Amino acid sequence: MGINFCPCGSGQLFVDCCKDYVIGGAYPLDAETLIRSRHTAELLGCSTYIQDTWCPETYPGKDKVNMNCTQWTDMKIIDVFGGDDDIIVHVQKKYIENNCEHYVDKNLLIIRVGGKLMFYYSLE
Repeated sequence: MGINFCPCGSGQLFVDCCKDYVIGGAYPLDAETLIRSRHTAELLGCSTYIQDTWCPETYPGKDKVNMNCTQWTDMKIIDVFGGDDDIIVHVQKKYIENNCEHYVDKNLLIIRVGGKLMFYYSLE
């Protein structure tokens, strides 16, 4: 992969940030890293990582997850709050649709399943 800076918005080099999670088999230990690495996977089209970090209870199935339907461009983490097992990550994501930039704020619920933090769903 020929990218220098990590698409997650951390300002770090990809090799020092999300690469080991998205394509290297490592697993994030905190909710912010989970969300940053999932955003990177969305931008790079790494659907396996998206599936592997999505709680099986709420995963809609591979045929329902369209990695190309929304052209996400940027993400900013606004806040992270909650306990050890149920965490909410408030993000602002930017996407392009019909050549116009749009912003959406989301509260993402992260839960612990078998010791791993996993994306559960977006609280709207």
